[in-house]
Formats: sequence, C-alpha cells, structure tokens
Amino acid sequence: MMKAYYGAAVEWQNNFKDAEINMAPGRGVGDATWRQQIRRELFQEGLAKHHGGEVLLDLMKCYEHVDREILIKWGQFFGYPGAYLRFSIAAYGWGRNMKWQGIYAKKVFAQRGIAAGSVAAPIELVVYLLAGIRKLKRRSAPFGNFCPC
Repeated sequence: MMKAYYGAAVEWQNNFKDAEINMAPGRGVGDATWRQQIRRELFQEGLAKHHGGEVLLDLMKCYEHVDREILIKWGQFFGYPGAYLRFSIAAYGWGRNMKWQGIYAKKVFAQRGIAAGSVAAPIELVVYLLAGIRKLKRRSAPFGNFCPC
C-alpha cells in the first residue's frame, strides 16, 4: 500500500529545487561538496567580504526525534500529499514484533518519530526540516546576488 502513495511523494519532492536537499532526485553528495569547495575558495582568496563557516548536523538518529504533529503541520503548509502522510504516520504507530532465533517478543509500539527504514522517511524528513533549512539559508547568504548554490 505504501508504494501506491510513494509516487505522489516523489512528485511532491520534485517541486522543490533547494540546493541543500542532496537526496532529491538528480542530486548527489558531490553537489554539496562542489558548493562547499567554491565557498571555501572565495573566502580564502578574499573575494567574499564575510567570514566563512560550516555547520554539520548529525542526522544519524534524527528519525526517532521527529515530532509527528509538527510533521503534519509542515506537511499541510508545504502541500505534501495528505492521504500519504496520514497513512504513513498511522503505519509508524503499528506494533512491531521482535524475533530472535525463532522466539517472538511482545509487540513494540513506537511512541514517537518516524521509521528510518521506511521508503517515505527521507522525504518526510525533508518536509520536517525544509522551513528551517530555508530560514538558515536566508540568514546566512553571504554572497548577495552571487551564491554558487
């Protein structure tokens, strides 16, 4: 059932061309690396009249900290497919069976976050972080009209 909605989610994501979203279709880690190299060169050569810096966020465990209510709010704001998001969030609340050597434990129910292994999770993370990414971009655009991003 999730794959039926997945196409609508990918179509939604294709409408956003933010350079900071490196997992968007047609983008790769090389894109971000190239932009950072250009920025570094501009600062080292004195072509930019500002100081440079880099902020790296550890997103390894971020999926479990996503607030589902905030995700719904941003999903509505950015026009993310509502039926897909409702179904996805409902699925995150379903019980999971843990199995080890043929022995099953009681069902475990996730109380927060989204499932990192879900096909929807990366796109939903973009929905969750997009407003913050854009706000940081506006506040830190040191190049005026010229920005190699």
